[in-house]
Amino acid sequence: SVWPSFANFLLVRLQRPGSGRALRNRLLARHGLLVRECGNKIGATEDDLRLAVRPAEAVDRLVRALQVEMR
Repeated sequence: SVWPSFANFLLVRLQRPGSGRALRNRLLARHGLLVRECGNKIGATEDDLRLAVRPAEAVDRLVRALQVEMR
């Protein structure tokens, strides 16, 4: 799920409970990508990730990494 945003980032809730922190760690370790896990924010869980809006090349890289890691 993606929450509506007026900022330069998107807040995404993963559909698999308990997977946010692990996904964040894999994206960093395997792909060199850093996303913000928001478990310490009021109303959020570790399944909420903050994704920055970046240039198209960076978005494509993130999408490819997510496709690999979310299998």
